[in-house]
Amino acid sequence: DSGVAVVLYERDSLITGPHTVVNPDMAMSASAPAASVVMRWMRAGRDTVLVGFRSQGGTVRIELLGGQASGDVNARLRAPTGSDTLLIHAVFRDVPVVTTAAGCS
Repeated sequence: DSGVAVVLYERDSLITGPHTVVNPDMAMSASAPAASVVMRWMRAGRDTVLVGFRSQGGTVRIELLGGQASGDVNARLRAPTGSDTLLIHAVFRDVPVVTTAAGCS
C-alpha cells in the first residue's frame, strides 16, 4: 500500500514553471504557485507498518502543452516522527489537465 501524492496550489489555474515545495501544514500560507508532496510505503521487513513522509522543501516544475502537463518533482521529505528523511526525484509526462468549477477538487 505505497503511494506518492503531489498537491499543486495555484492562484486560479495551473501554470507553467516552478512550484516551490512546502510542508503540507504551511501550504495555506505559502504564496502560489506552490506544491506539497506526501509519500507512504510499507516498512521493509515489517509489512504491517506504514511509514509516512511529508515534504520539507524542493521544486515541482510544470510544462503545459496541448492540454497536458509534463515535468518533474525534486523534493525533500521527512517522517513526522523520528529523523528519517528522503530525497525523491520523479518525472511525469503527458498528464491530461481537466477544468473543474472553482472550489471543486
